[in-house]
Amino acid sequence: MPNCYRCGQYFKSGDFQLRRKVRTGEHLTKQYRSGKTNVYSVRYGPRVVCKGCAKQIDRENRRAQFAPYFGLLALLGFLFILYAAELVIQAINKPPTLSSGVQDEF
Repeated sequence: MPNCYRCGQYFKSGDFQLRRKVRTGEHLTKQYRSGKTNVYSVRYGPRVVCKGCAKQIDRENRRAQFAPYFGLLALLGFLFILYAAELVIQAINKPPTLSSGVQDEF
C-alpha cells in the first residue's frame, strides 16, 4: 500500500492519489580548510500526498506567492493611520470660526 510522502498516512487501494512538488532533500558542500560554504542546494520532486497535505501544500504555495504584497499593504495601512492622525490633530488645534463671520458680543 502506498503512503503519503509528508505525513505517512496509508492509502486504500481505491483512493485517488494526488501528486505535489515537495522538498525531497538538501545538499551542502564545504571546503574544510577555509570553512566556507561552496554549494548549498535544495532538491524538489513530485511525490504522492494525501488530500490534507495537498491542501496544505497548495495553501503554502499561495501564501508564498503573495508574501511580498503583505509588507506593502502593511506599509500603506501605517501611512494611512499617520495621515488620519494628522487630520485629527489639525482639527483639534484649529480655532473655531462662526458661520456668519460676525462675532456676537455678550
